[in-house]
Amino acid sequence: MKSITTINPNDQFGLLIQGPPKSGKTELACLFPSPWVANADSNLAGFARRCQEQGFVSDMVFSDLQRDDDGKPISEAEAVWKRFITEDEAATHNPNIKTIVYDSMTTMAMIAIAFVMADRVKRTGKGTKDQTEIQDWNTNQNLWKTIIMRKRSSGKLFVVLSHEEAMKDEISGGVTKWVPNIPGSKLQAAFSGFFSDVWRTEVEE
Repeated sequence: MKSITTINPNDQFGLLIQGPPKSGKTELACLFPSPWVANADSNLAGFARRCQEQGFVSDMVFSDLQRDDDGKPISEAEAVWKRFITEDEAATHNPNIKTIVYDSMTTMAMIAIAFVMADRVKRTGKGTKDQTEIQDWNTNQNLWKTIIMRKRSSGKLFVVLSHEEAMKDEISGGVTKWVPNIPGSKLQAAFSGFFSDVWRTEVEE
């Protein structure tokens, strides 16, 4: 048996930050040490503006997932997914990057399911890439579980951002819990369990 003091708090650290839009998820994630951001939502302008206003010099770097290096849009699901995997691997193996950030899972999960559908058609010749089949959701869930567990074992800090959805009681109408706003009911239900920590952001008016 080992004492709790033998556990490294940063070992296999994985943080899910969920909350409503404009509640500070991206800005919070960008303040982690030496972050790289997989920028799926084109949502970094607010953080850049805040840095300018406060004279803060950030060492954050990012990769746009849905645009190439020249800024041209990427439309094909397979090309977007390939860019994500390539940029993610480069960031993971870069010794200057200490934190990996996915912003946001709400968009990245839609990118992934589009890739899964296109890949299924390519492999099997069955169905179409515009129509989701039951097995696609299982493939999608297993894909994300594998990616997240590998990232948590990479030695980097790992942060995923997601918009949220309110689950309400059918009788009272009150909110019973908040869950990540991602496609696929099984993935949505299981997703927070892939992480060591889950935070929720709110805006007070």
